Amino acid sequence: MNLARVKLGDSIEIDHYAGVPEVGSGGLEIEFFEVATEARGKGVGTLVIQLFARRHPDRRLLAYSSRADAFWASLGWSSFKPPDYDPDHEDPSTLFIAPPRWQASPDGLS
Repeated sequence: MNLARVKLGDSIEIDHYAGVPEVGSGGLEIEFFEVATEARGKGVGTLVIQLFARRHPDRRLLAYSSRADAFWASLGWSSFKPPDYDPDHEDPSTLFIAPPRWQASPDGLS
């Protein structure tokens, strides 16, 4: 049984988001992330993202969120809205970027 699926990509276009930090070629985008319904809310998603951060310690992880802002925010990642964001209309994807500390210690431990 697969508990989670992840698709990674190197095609990162975040310049149109205001105030984003420079990630350059060190960025690694999580293009798709899904946790099986029966495994949600049990820490599986957090563990999977932590394992990816450990596997890619020289990369800064980022993800576009579609209806999962609470999850990415719970990891302590910074969120960014595009400059044309209008809360009265369809919500565009929020960009989440892992803090630099995640590169060295994704679980917050030194």
